[in-house]
Amino acid sequence: MPSRYVKLSHGVMAKLKRTLKTQNPGGFLGSLADLAEEYGVSAPTMREALRLLESQGLITMRSGVAGGVYVADKDRRVLPMMESIRTIYNMESDDAGQLFDFRTWIEGLCTEIATSRHSPEELKELEQSVERMKRLVDRLPDEDVAEVLAENIRFHHLVAQATHNVLLFRTFESIEAVVHEQTGQPVYTKDTLQDVAYAHRKVVEAMRAGNVELASRRMRHHLEAFHRYVERKPEN
Repeated sequence: MPSRYVKLSHGVMAKLKRTLKTQNPGGFLGSLADLAEEYGVSAPTMREALRLLESQGLITMRSGVAGGVYVADKDRRVLPMMESIRTIYNMESDDAGQLFDFRTWIEGLCTEIATSRHSPEELKELEQSVERMKRLVDRLPDEDVAEVLAENIRFHHLVAQATHNVLLFRTFESIEAVVHEQTGQPVYTKDTLQDVAYAHRKVVEAMRAGNVELASRRMRHHLEAFHRYVERKPEN
């Protein structure tokens, strides 16, 4: 494609990305023709911009009666990076230890940055997650364990979001997804989930105190304990 069209398409792509931030996952953006007219470019330029966005997992293009351009479901937005991590893991490593190490380093970094960047509202949300996790665990086995596990995942997402760095957050989402693919759904005892809830509390206490090194270390230790549990490795 001529370089002029490529440059134009990148400009349109940047504008579309700003629009996507205000749209809900799965929302309809319009047809190719409609979007080309709206942004004042030719169909070939718009098609190239959309192709780039689709390759990044940000949109989907459908044909047929309900055809057109749609905002990607949230989960699809991390697909390209997730696929890259999965491919490298399957083809060049296939060593769960390396996968777990990568996750621990990423989340340790997320915690370090989040400790210095979180807003008061984000810290409050983390504290509420800690309290909700404890209540859910305390009510086991009457409480559905799926609710406990969902709150566990939510806690880690909240920490990553508090970095205010979208590249780091998407990396976290991608590696977390691959780890869960590889570990499946371990069977947790109530004692183990109580340990998880306690670990979350200790991470947030360090974040509240502004102790970057301690918060990061506690998160890493928490994840290392999970990895040992999954691999059935004894504590040192």
